[in-house]
Amino acid sequence: KESDRPEFGAKEWTLSNGVKVIWKKTDFKADEITFQASAKGGTSVYGDEYTKDLTFMPLILMQHGVGNFTYADLNKALAGKQVSVNIELSDYTRNLSGNTTPKDLKTLMELIYMNFTALNITADEFTAQQNLYKGILQNQGLNPQFIFQKKLQEYLYASPRNYIPETKDIEQASRENILRIVREQLANAADFTFAFSGNIDEQELRTLTEQYLAT
Repeated sequence: KESDRPEFGAKEWTLSNGVKVIWKKTDFKADEITFQASAKGGTSVYGDEYTKDLTFMPLILMQHGVGNFTYADLNKALAGKQVSVNIELSDYTRNLSGNTTPKDLKTLMELIYMNFTALNITADEFTAQQNLYKGILQNQGLNPQFIFQKKLQEYLYASPRNYIPETKDIEQASRENILRIVREQLANAADFTFAFSGNIDEQELRTLTEQYLAT
C-alpha cells in the first residue's frame, strides 16, 4: 500500500506485515541516509523486580552483538562501512535510529533485521561490561559534580528506575533478564513506523524494505 504524505513532502508505504515506512529524498548531503523507527509501548510493563536489569540495560544496548557475532566481531565485520543502529527502550516508547551512506544501505537493513531477530550478548561480554562500568562508577564517585548530579536525580524522581545506577545495581543485573526484555520489546516489527531521509533511490529502498522489514 502506498500513499503520499504532502505535509512532509514524503511518501508512505505499508508493508505486507504491517510495518509503515515513511521516506523522503533530500539533497542536503549526497552521501547520507538517516532513519528513525518508533513504536508505542515500553519497559513500564515490567515490575519492580526488574529494576536492576532495566537500569543496566541502556548501557548494554550501547555495545552488543547479533547472532553469532560478538560486539567485537561485529565491529570487524563492519570495518570500512558507514553504518550504525542504536536502540533506546524507554518507559512508554521503543526507538531505533541510525545512519548510513547510499552504498551501505543494504548493510544497514541487514543490521536492523539482525537487531530485531537475533540481538545477543555473550556471558563473557556481559561480565566484561559489568566490570567496566563498575570501575567507571567507582571513579566517578570521587567527583563532586557526579555526586551532585546523582543527588539531583534522586530529588527529582521518586522512581528508582530514574536514578544513576550504583555498582550494586550493575552487579545484580541479569543477562538473561535483559536479553528477554529486549527481545520481547523488539518481537514484532509491525508495531514500528520507520522514517528514512537522505539521498535515497526509491526502487532500492522499496526492494530492501520488502526484503528486510516486511519479513
